[in-house]
Amino acid sequence: MKVDKNFLFILIGRVLQAGISILTIRIMTTVLAKDEIGSQYLIQSIILWFSLVLINPFGMFINRHVHEWFQSNQLVSALKKMNAYFLGVGIVSIPIVYFAKEVLSIGANQSTVSVMVLVFLYIYLSTWFQTLTSFFNLFNYQKHFVFLNISSQALGLIFAYGLTIEFQMSAFYWMLGLLVGQFASLLMAFLFLRQNQYFNSKTQINAKLNIFTKETLHFCLPVALATVFMWFQTQGYRLIIEKSSGVELLAILGVSLGVAASLASIVESLATQYLYPKYYAQISNVSLDSRKQAWQLIWRAAISIYIPSAIAVMAVSSIVLKILTGPVFHMYGSFVAAGACLELFRQLTNIVYLVSHSEKKTAGNILPYFAGSLILLLGLIYRYYFSVISLNWIILLLISAYFITLLLNSFVAFRLASIRFYFFQMLQITMMCIPVLLLRPYLESISITSVVLSCLIGLYSLGVMFYFLKKIDFK
Repeated sequence: MKVDKNFLFILIGRVLQAGISILTIRIMTTVLAKDEIGSQYLIQSIILWFSLVLINPFGMFINRHVHEWFQSNQLVSALKKMNAYFLGVGIVSIPIVYFAKEVLSIGANQSTVSVMVLVFLYIYLSTWFQTLTSFFNLFNYQKHFVFLNISSQALGLIFAYGLTIEFQMSAFYWMLGLLVGQFASLLMAFLFLRQNQYFNSKTQINAKLNIFTKETLHFCLPVALATVFMWFQTQGYRLIIEKSSGVELLAILGVSLGVAASLASIVESLATQYLYPKYYAQISNVSLDSRKQAWQLIWRAAISIYIPSAIAVMAVSSIVLKILTGPVFHMYGSFVAAGACLELFRQLTNIVYLVSHSEKKTAGNILPYFAGSLILLLGLIYRYYFSVISLNWIILLLISAYFITLLLNSFVAFRLASIRFYFFQMLQITMMCIPVLLLRPYLESISITSVVLSCLIGLYSLGVMFYFLKKIDFK
């Protein structure tokens, strides 16, 4: 069978991106102090609120219509409207961040001006980078897409390290360096687009195009509501932790869960790159029963991949943390294991969400994310006023919130399509993988024995994956 070159480019690119992300964590935890790492995660959470709630829904609308605008020779006009929107969100962020810093005392150990500058620049420049690079993928320029994403991460890491070493080992210079890498790649993206027909002013007219309509609002509003609660589960709770327990505790949590997320992203990139094209090819213009069958195939494949990989990360969490982070974080391997559990719930939730997406009925997904966020919020408020917010309590709340979100999304999916979840297969996979956790006590330090055992755990987990994947009949 001939291998699709575009598939290989994107596949290799995503693996390299995950590798650079892991290297970034290693270098960051070596050069920055705990409080600066915590501040970095806090500022990142603020930026992601604007990105997820105000930018992401509009970005999804853009991706949905970009081909239509190109075919009607209105792409340049659309880009001008997008520029006005991105700039507007960036300007709106300035008083909001000022209020959060000066009135709510969020991020007290960072200067107000530095936080406002970072948030504004990330909203405007990083959004443009992500938008333009996504066009390459949408218009089947995968080589450019892969190159730009890898170059932005690699250059960002180089500049972040250089600025922190040269000027100050602070969150501000670290994040500024990462942004410089994106800006450099943004300039390359702009030059690439200028060289082809998609961005050529001679073929694109400046006809009037009104993007900001009721149609846009109806498309974006449900997505924005769901992402508000999604943001709180993944990022927003950090603001409460910083306020109650300080940035050092936030640093421990961010690094531990970040390592688990980076490892999960490698597996998820490989899985989705293989599974999603097959799934989307099978749900186009077919009956509900055919879409149901297509989803059940991708679900069986997903649990065959995600469950073994998550349990393997739980087993090797301590040694992985020692390899991938600085010495001050080496004692928190159990939180990486908890992070692997969280990532498993998140990955499975994303697969369940595909049912609502394929049926074009996403409003029902607002409630599951709201319920998960409410559990997390109430749990944090309770401990804030009546006790102490500890790391163990935060992890327990996160696991509960992610699980409830997965459970309720599953109910929504079942109601839409009466799908099967193959609980017996999930139990079989889990029971076959659970024994590797018995080796965890022998993987607390770096040695030849621990490295060999870790490799054996990885090979065993791969064996379990392939055993169950072979039972699935992909057409």
